[in-house]
Amino acid sequence: MAPTAASEKTGASESSEMLRPPPSERVLSPAGYVGLAVVIGVTIAIVLRATAAFQETGGTPAVRDDYEDVDLGQVSRELAPEGGGLMRDPLTLRVVVVLNPKVPDPAALKLQVERRRNLFRDIVWSEIFNAKSDADLRKPAGLEALKTEIRQRLNQELGGTKDGQEMIVRVVFPDRKVPERR
Repeated sequence: MAPTAASEKTGASESSEMLRPPPSERVLSPAGYVGLAVVIGVTIAIVLRATAAFQETGGTPAVRDDYEDVDLGQVSRELAPEGGGLMRDPLTLRVVVVLNPKVPDPAALKLQVERRRNLFRDIVWSEIFNAKSDADLRKPAGLEALKTEIRQRLNQELGGTKDGQEMIVRVVFPDRKVPERR
């Protein structure tokens, strides 16, 4: 290919200058770079603090674990079959009482309940659980009513309320086997 008039005038040196990038200009001044570094450092510190706070609490608000509970054991009973069935339905509950952590001496209360565990279990079995009819125990709200009745009766056995506070604040059934609804 024959050289053109324009390429003859510019020569080979100008074509190499066109390939070189222009000299770079700084985007920020040195003070701008220092400011950017400070902003990045503060952002990293905030992120690390936030993640550390979630790791300490497990990502949820703190839950109080200062309550005491006493396992009274398991009670069970076979309910009469519903609707002419042949097999009896078993009902099994493990009864756990949760003691009030605001009483003056929670350790003494726990010791008292543990010493009287057999008496409390007998009260739950004979006076409350066994006295209920099968229909009452099959009701959907029957277990909640049973919890309330157990709590009230055991508080009465412990001497009622002291200083306006009940000794047992809750009754729970952590393990239960209830008949299926048909």
